[in-house]
Amino acid sequence: MLPLEKETMKTVDEQNIIRMLTERDEAALGEVERQYGPRCLKAAGRILGEEESAKECLNDLLLSVWNSIPPFVPQSLEAYLLARIRQIAISRLRKETAAKRGGGALTLALEELEEVTAAEGGPAEEAEKQALREAIGRFVKALPAPERKLFLLRYWELEKPEEIARRTDLTVNSVNTKLHRIRKSLKKALEKEGWIE
Repeated sequence: MLPLEKETMKTVDEQNIIRMLTERDEAALGEVERQYGPRCLKAAGRILGEEESAKECLNDLLLSVWNSIPPFVPQSLEAYLLARIRQIAISRLRKETAAKRGGGALTLALEELEEVTAAEGGPAEEAEKQALREAIGRFVKALPAPERKLFLLRYWELEKPEEIARRTDLTVNSVNTKLHRIRKSLKKALEKEGWIE
């Protein structure tokens, strides 16, 4: 590798990418794609199950980032990108399967959580939604590390129980049992805070 190539391969840190975006430097989008693109593609692919659709979501993400930063400036660019790519992929999945019910990893994972978080007339306002997200976040942070890992692999990374079992050296039955217990604990925590009656 030539010295010049090494120089161009240097990683630009997150805060500099955010600065570049606020200064409307288009090179920031290349950095976003290079540094965060593979993880974002994986996240979108888990939701959509198709590489081509995931790539289109990544393009939509880059446009969204360009249009939203500024005025919005995220505290964590990586967290913002992963949350945003999931929103884009979920929106795309809903459009593609509007006439259908079920069938994808996302649908199954959300149905599992729905039994815990669904309530009549659930949070309609954005402030209420944010408060619910924070309540779930507090619950997840309070979980022991092994259970937190299972919860995040299933409901953030959208991995199937079989994949989680391979990654954690547990049986599929054990993974399902532990996830069921975690959901029951989450339901109790949300009931205690008044989210579920």
